[in-house]
Amino acid sequence: MPELHHNERLIINQLLDQSLFTSTIQSGMTNRTKEAIQALKRPQVQQRVNTYLRDLVGVVPENYQENLVFLF
Repeated sequence: MPELHHNERLIINQLLDQSLFTSTIQSGMTNRTKEAIQALKRPQVQQRVNTYLRDLVGVVPENYQENLVFLF
């Protein structure tokens, strides 16, 4: 499996823990979470997250109203 950057790891961890990664920046979020949200807007990051999860569990997250939802 490819090595992931810290933003990609944060996105995947939230998807596995909460089944949701929101793309809405809120005032109480940490800077690291805000960076991950900005990183998710890049196609390369989306592709790496999808590839990693597909290889790990065989399912990719769904994009629902600009949020990632991971139901498996």
